[in-house]
Amino acid sequence: MRSQANATAHATNRRPSRDTRGAALVEAAIVLPLLLMFVFGVVDFGAIYSNRTTVNQGVRDAARQGIVANFGTNTSCPTTGSTATGNAQRLICLTKERIGLNTTKTRVRVVAPATYAVGQQLIVCTEFPMEPITPLTGQFISGDAIRAKATMRIEQISASGITTAGETAITNDWTWCA
Repeated sequence: MRSQANATAHATNRRPSRDTRGAALVEAAIVLPLLLMFVFGVVDFGAIYSNRTTVNQGVRDAARQGIVANFGTNTSCPTTGSTATGNAQRLICLTKERIGLNTTKTRVRVVAPATYAVGQQLIVCTEFPMEPITPLTGQFISGDAIRAKATMRIEQISASGITTAGETAITNDWTWCA
């Protein structure tokens, strides 16, 4: 009886052979890079999704303020390639404030109706660069932009009106914003 217990205890305390350890190392070498890419992809996707939600909400908030003639008061936000003045410049700055991300990287375009009147459409569009947090997914998403567009009908007009204006687009293309 005692010899059978010793044999069982001895069998459970055995070390894995070299072949088994080597196989585990090869398996880890194959699985680890895939696991890391998956984890980094999830992190980047989460960050980009968060930025997209923030940009969408900021554009909607700014458009809502624009249709009730509350264009904001700030005209000194950083702009790229914009010659906007007056209410258009104020609405561009208000949009950047409402989005709350990096204002130098956020690009805004305001499309005002030719006839500024109640019931006409005001369009506010934004682009924000997709920037990866992790280095592994950068090759798949860098250079693209998060786009958001809000179209609303003017409810209240301002005596000074608003004109179409905008910054240089990140993608060099504002045709989607019309």
